Amino acid sequence: MTQMLDTQPKFWLPSMEENRYSVPTQQELTNIWQRENGTRELLELDERIYNVAEIPDTPPAAYISVDLCEVVRHSGLSLLKMRGGTLEDMVVDDETNNFDYGSEINGWPEEIARTNRQKYLQEFMHHQVVEPVPFSDSIGAFLRKWRAQGAYVIANTSTLPGCEESTIEFLAQQYPGCFAGILLPRNYDGKGPVTKFDSLDEVRRMVDATLTVTTRDKPIVAIDDAAHHALAFDRADANVQAIMPEYKWNRGVDTVGSRIVRIAQGFGTVDAFIHADQYLQPKLASAEVTQAV
Repeated sequence: MTQMLDTQPKFWLPSMEENRYSVPTQQELTNIWQRENGTRELLELDERIYNVAEIPDTPPAAYISVDLCEVVRHSGLSLLKMRGGTLEDMVVDDETNNFDYGSEINGWPEEIARTNRQKYLQEFMHHQVVEPVPFSDSIGAFLRKWRAQGAYVIANTSTLPGCEESTIEFLAQQYPGCFAGILLPRNYDGKGPVTKFDSLDEVRRMVDATLTVTTRDKPIVAIDDAAHHALAFDRADANVQAIMPEYKWNRGVDTVGSRIVRIAQGFGTVDAFIHADQYLQPKLASAEVTQAV
């Protein structure tokens, strides 16, 4: 008997239809998170915040917002590598703190660059082509350590629409037990109405309301590679320390102030997490003493 082969391509080609990956509803997003991470009670955040955020067992000793792309995974690099490029080929506009994300090296005219970025990243993430950064095991160890010490650690990403499910699957596979949830503020270019700080602040507000506590004086650490995200944190709250793995596209923040620090990558983005740990340990230790008393 002749066996018919499935000839439907499983990887996107330019001639294929657009929007192969739909954006999950809020309930679908919750179901995906719980499928990958187990069922826990969740915070009920304002409906403008697209999210999954677990209710912590105890009042957080700190809040830690972790960006994903070019911090714990190499999304931009996956696009650049299509034409043999590296992160050094990222085109940067110093005046606007924007970066190209692979459009120019891949020959995409400006009017179709956004569409192509989205379609390729959807496919790359769906097929788990996007790789974790070097020393991801060490980064995961830091994240789990901070959670064990009472910090509320949450992924805070402006990944493009249609990448949500594969992003949650990636975190479960590569960074298990590291995050209490995921925030998706849809602000990859800094022009959206909801900033990453807004999303985290809503988590903080609902933690306080749910546990009947006040945590607004607790330290906030934001680990991010994009200048507009770090600046949003810096401008919003005096308890913030923004820590950035040093890339050429975030060098514009060097003159901003002491609450944003760029960390040179000797080993990779893990160096930013090493710095974050050095910053956090005295604060988490003092919180443990306070709770014990």
